Amino acid sequence: MCTRKNFVAFLLALLLTMASGVTAFAASGSSSIVINYVASESHTFTAYQIFSGELSGDEQSGYELTKVVWGDGVTSGDAALVAAQAVTGDNGVTYPFKDCSSAAEVAAVLDDYEDDTAVVKAFAEAMEAVKGTVSGLTSAGTSDGRGTYTYTISGVAAGYYLVTDSTTASTSDAVSAYILYVAGNTAHIRFKNEVPTPTKIIVDSAYGNDYGTSADANGTVTFEITGTVPGADTMSNYDTYTYIFHDTLSANLEYADSLTVSASTSGTLAEGTNSDYTVGTEAQNGQTLLTITILNAKDLAGQTITVRYQAKLKASASAGTAETNKVYIEYSNDPNGDGTGKTAEPKVYVYTFRIVANKVDEKKEALEGAGFTLYKAVKANITAFEDGETYYTLADGSLTKVASGSAYDSGSTYYIYSQVGSEVTRVTTFTFEDLGEGYYKLAETTVPQGYKQAGDIEFQITATYGEDGQISALTETSGYFTVNEGTLTTTIMNVAGATLPSSGGMGTTIFYIVGGILVAAALLLLIVRKCRRDSLARKNR
Repeated sequence: MCTRKNFVAFLLALLLTMASGVTAFAASGSSSIVINYVASESHTFTAYQIFSGELSGDEQSGYELTKVVWGDGVTSGDAALVAAQAVTGDNGVTYPFKDCSSAAEVAAVLDDYEDDTAVVKAFAEAMEAVKGTVSGLTSAGTSDGRGTYTYTISGVAAGYYLVTDSTTASTSDAVSAYILYVAGNTAHIRFKNEVPTPTKIIVDSAYGNDYGTSADANGTVTFEITGTVPGADTMSNYDTYTYIFHDTLSANLEYADSLTVSASTSGTLAEGTNSDYTVGTEAQNGQTLLTITILNAKDLAGQTITVRYQAKLKASASAGTAETNKVYIEYSNDPNGDGTGKTAEPKVYVYTFRIVANKVDEKKEALEGAGFTLYKAVKANITAFEDGETYYTLADGSLTKVASGSAYDSGSTYYIYSQVGSEVTRVTTFTFEDLGEGYYKLAETTVPQGYKQAGDIEFQITATYGEDGQISALTETSGYFTVNEGTLTTTIMNVAGATLPSSGGMGTTIFYIVGGILVAAALLLLIVRKCRRDSLARKNR
């Protein structure tokens, strides 16, 4: 690879009809070179006439350039000839132009090679070293309405041209060597300025969309990165091609490994310095920088690379504050040097929430002595039946026989409430941090002495995500909470008095029943006695 930076040579090999063994390179008179499909408006193109001559023919029958001489775009004919004679062949050993003594002979040898071969590229680099007077005037880039730009170099005469692009190689654009296509009196370059395109999404999440989700503390989130690899036309301009994913996990996302890399055609790629890719991690400013370096990008031309890995949400994450994960691709963008570019940086977001419950008495004053426990509904798969007992497998792999409070889901799956952390006691404000979306139950599991137990609150937390993955709304279903910036707050009141047994228990019911029977018996006895007295009174008359 040539070490000169900030230039790229465009060898204008025109696709015209062959007549005398020399390709015709531009139409006669004042013409133009139009460069199409350029990725940005920051390019500066310059044309240099390498060969000049007389042009004959037309667009239908083809153009023919004869009486070829060195053009005015080289410092001198002698310098150009010496530079051409030093060009090595495809094997890096032979010198295709070493026996040439004129511009016409150099052009004749050059015509034997296909576009984008090593000889053609080496010749372009050689001419860049001896370029002289600029030809024509270059316009600024104009939008073509397709997201790309068109540049026109006007006022060029018939000939064979070298076009350089002095775009700064550190931009998110790329410079590259491409073939010039000529139609009529205007030469057209289709500037196939391919650069990688990254995407990043969240996969296998029960909530959110591709770009945003929520998670519990230590909950696992799976990220997927994809990157397109430029095609063979672009790769042919490079001896080696840099292709590196730079992924950044914010401070409260912990890289959990399980990384895999694959290519759309080649399949699973192997990790290792002598294989397909390497992985590196680095802590920087509290964040984790993850790099995946593709070692054989040229062999993957035209494919799409997919990277998957997992990260855990740390318990230190703040409610309602997005944990950001982003990626960009560093790629080769200068075939004449070692420059690299940087793509756009797509982002995804992970959120967590919290619940705050304030305990008060009938006077709405803080009440001590209570304890609250939070439960979250999780799927529990039936795994075995033994001695009439049903066993369930929880999300953490543990088994339980208890399916209390479960909601039937399907023939083999139940949702059951699983305790979230420990019971919170010894406070009057109860806070439960690092909660993702889902179904919950908040229960008063320790009741202040002399007070009645508060009822359970069952509710669902749901977030609405915008197309960019950021939360636009957060809601809950019970109506007991107020929601503000990722925090759900409620006030729970205890009423003084002994706690009565629940409905259906014996409790005081038996006393009511017995009392009622005694009252009825007393009334009956009074009636019987009165009837007897009345009967005796009638007999004595």
